[in-house]
Amino acid sequence: MFFPGAEPSAAVSAVLDEVRRGGRASLLLEGVRGAGKTTLLEAAAERARGLGLDVVRLPVPTEERDAGRRGRRGTDVEAFDPPAGKPLRDGRLVVLADDLHRMDTAALHCLSHLLTRHDHGSVAVVATAAHGDYGRDPSAFNDAVARFRRRAELRPLTRAAVAETATRVLGQRCRRGFAEECLRHTGGNPLYLRLLLEELRIRGVAPVDGSVGDLTSAAVPAIADVLPVRGPGFEPEAVAVVNAVALLQPNAAVDLVAQLVRLDDLWVADTLDRLLRQRFLTRRGAGYELDPPVVRAAVLARMSADARDEGHTRAAELLYAQGADAEVVAAHLLRIQRRGMACWACRVLRECAVNAIARGDGEEADRYLQHALEQCTGQCRADILRELGKLALGARPDAAPGYLSEALWHCASPRERAEIRGALANSLYLSGDVGAATRVLQDGVAEAEPSDVHGAAALREELRLFTTLAGRAESVAPASGDNSAVAGEPGPGGSSAGRGALVNAALHRYWRGHDRGESARLAERAIEHGPQDHVATLAVPLLLLARAGENDAALRACRRTVDEARARGAVLVEASALAVRAEIAYRAGELDECRQDAVAALTTLLARHPAGHPPELGVALDALTGALLEAGEGAEAQRWLDRAGMNGRIPDRMAFHGLLAQRGRLRIELGDREAGMADLRECGRRMRSGPHNPTAARWRSELALAVARAGGHAEAVELAETELEQARKWGAPEEIGRALRASAAVVSGAEREARLAEAVEVLAASSARVAWAHALCDLGVVLRELGRWKESRSRLRAALALAERCGAAVLAGRATRELVTSGARLRRVTEIGVEALTAAEIRVAVMAAEGRSNRQIAEELYVSRRTVETHLSRVYQKLDIPGRFALDSAVLAGLVQEDAAEGPAALGTG
Repeated sequence: MFFPGAEPSAAVSAVLDEVRRGGRASLLLEGVRGAGKTTLLEAAAERARGLGLDVVRLPVPTEERDAGRRGRRGTDVEAFDPPAGKPLRDGRLVVLADDLHRMDTAALHCLSHLLTRHDHGSVAVVATAAHGDYGRDPSAFNDAVARFRRRAELRPLTRAAVAETATRVLGQRCRRGFAEECLRHTGGNPLYLRLLLEELRIRGVAPVDGSVGDLTSAAVPAIADVLPVRGPGFEPEAVAVVNAVALLQPNAAVDLVAQLVRLDDLWVADTLDRLLRQRFLTRRGAGYELDPPVVRAAVLARMSADARDEGHTRAAELLYAQGADAEVVAAHLLRIQRRGMACWACRVLRECAVNAIARGDGEEADRYLQHALEQCTGQCRADILRELGKLALGARPDAAPGYLSEALWHCASPRERAEIRGALANSLYLSGDVGAATRVLQDGVAEAEPSDVHGAAALREELRLFTTLAGRAESVAPASGDNSAVAGEPGPGGSSAGRGALVNAALHRYWRGHDRGESARLAERAIEHGPQDHVATLAVPLLLLARAGENDAALRACRRTVDEARARGAVLVEASALAVRAEIAYRAGELDECRQDAVAALTTLLARHPAGHPPELGVALDALTGALLEAGEGAEAQRWLDRAGMNGRIPDRMAFHGLLAQRGRLRIELGDREAGMADLRECGRRMRSGPHNPTAARWRSELALAVARAGGHAEAVELAETELEQARKWGAPEEIGRALRASAAVVSGAEREARLAEAVEVLAASSARVAWAHALCDLGVVLRELGRWKESRSRLRAALALAERCGAAVLAGRATRELVTSGARLRRVTEIGVEALTAAEIRVAVMAAEGRSNRQIAEELYVSRRTVETHLSRVYQKLDIPGRFALDSAVLAGLVQEDAAEGPAALGTG
């Protein structure tokens, strides 16, 4: 039994008690279809008989009764149909009248007469009526309703009642979430709930969270059988109106429904108002919706698949003709299953995909394009495949070659074929098949040259870039007769050729180790000039800009690229930019930021390329290994190498040279000097076979230090001097400073002091804080050995402060030990107070003091909220304050300015 609530049940009890005491009473129970009116009426009959009362039923006409719900009227209830004016028999009588809206005029008049007669004994009339349905004779219906003394409304079931019912029907205690899902789907309607639960019981579904959603469609055929539009009094056209609302909602406005069913607007409006009064529909703005959700599913389930396709097709056409938003039209197009979509429909889906990409929803864009591909049989197919391939290029590179290869097969336009070949080559390069990528470009150049000079130029530049990055030394030189590449001008090839020429020209200068300024200028132009579908080489100009010493410009470009990638859902593009940003942070001594960006990049790259080695993998792992070594976490660095599969042979490609050198350094630090030196020598062999720039991998300086410790002084001097010569030729302050420090380690006396002093001076003018701290520490040791204690201690203290700010634990430990050796009394200013804050902690603290929330700080700095919380906790500890409200933004901001403007002078350069 399904009981609709305490209030109506109490009203029935009150009426029966009144009759038992000899009085007269009447009660009208009102509710929507399936609310439990008949159930409550039958319960009233059972209770009345239990109280010794006579029970009779005022019937509806035979044809109404036969066409109504599958009857559950009691066979032991006496029919009551007295002629007007005939006195009732003596005794206490309960008259039941179910569904007043179904009664004919004569029965309604009889009921009205009964409700007003007072010439007989105790009589109670209990009747039911559906909301908003006035029957065939509204006047007689309203007259009868007005004579009832009491009226009670049957309301939807509560969540607790739904849970109790589900437990009883399914035989298991249901979860709270399950009850809430049932309530949402059925609106608390007892009849709909019973049909849904019976279907779930038959299917053996357990009452746990999430088990209702997909099964509501399974229950709807039974629900469709009891919908009021299938009963008498509803014209067949009304069913068409309901079907149209189910198809169109939430855009089921009167005019659109009328056009869809091809009926008069006024008649449709009247029908919708009638259904609204019956609470079969609800209003949503200017439109109508079926309510609750399971009713809409019921209506759609009763329609044939062809009828649904036809309805959605016509709805899409009408909305498109009215100029509705593409997403509104696409909502119908996505539900069409038959093939043969018109070109305008394909355009709508492609427009929706573009909008989804702009919102950063790559999965939604893919859904639109996939449906267009499934349905399209016309000329749009090549365009859809190309767009799917480009979308996959930034997120699922393994899927991109299939789409782009098929797009190439369908496409006849020479210009578009050249564009598709460029994207296809990028996807193959990312998947690790450099040979196939090269062949695609070579074939494209041969194909395009006769008719598409610009396309051929673009493919030729991409081919040169791929072969360069693959490690072929001969490809870095400008192509014969191709002066535009050397000049760095875009040339005749449009945007793609122009970008390729710029990147190749910048890369040529970089590998030759000269024209640092021109290399940076060309790289910056390539970043501004380059289209976003060149995913495989997107990081190259970013890296060139950073390695030219233009860290600020490179960092801005990385942030812009990350923002654009996130907006488009291009996770691989984002990972590429994060990898470069990790290298920039490592060079600047921002070790925490380096670790965060590198880990984020590696997590994506390893997930998307489980068996491949994209170039950015080498860049990110190189930076992460270096940062972990500085932090004294060599074992963690080793674990990351294991995870990336880089403990065996490292790919012989330019992007991995730095990682090979870094692994050599790691092995030496972990005690395996021979293996470490072997890695450094192998890195040198690979780099000597072609052009060289010391910023790509500092193998000479690291090998010089290892060889010197092993007693190979002459070789160490040669290595260090060559590195210094090349660094001076390139001209980046960071590289010169690092090379000076390495060369100082293999000389002695005044020369050693001079080189270290120069290294400190050069590095002080750069952003390389950890390198600067190393040089300060080395200089402090030399000064101590020369007996210049005061100068020594000032350099060592400066090195310690810098190291602790950067999180360089190994260097901080060395500086501390050297200070103790020099006889200094350690001042623990580096452990408490504003001076103890790292650069990352200062930034977070300043932003928090200025009123930003943790979420806003995390978004602006591109870190997790957990990282922000960790930094703030350390700030509170070091400043000995209770929380955010005690932060002094002025003091913290002043410290940031001091670090930027006066830090080098304050710490001393030697």
